[in-house]
Amino acid sequence: MAQMLGMGLARQGAVRRREDIEIAMEESMMEIIPQLEKRTQYLALLSNIATLCGLLGTIMGLIEAFTAVAGANPAQKASFSRPAFRQP
Repeated sequence: MAQMLGMGLARQGAVRRREDIEIAMEESMMEIIPQLEKRTQYLALLSNIATLCGLLGTIMGLIEAFTAVAGANPAQKASFSRPAFRQP
């Protein structure tokens, strides 16, 4: 983005026509966009991996919670089923 603006501003000093400035910016965009799109698939891969890591953490938390409930003594299990507060 900075390169594109730089090309447009550099061109502005030489010529004052708006069309020439736009053409210079479009030409620089044509050079920059392929460089940006070259590594876009890595960003998609990283976002997919992050989502799967979050899901794995949720599953591990559920397993740990159910293991704790299974190992609790029966008196504590009975208190789990009661509501934490009562409405008047």
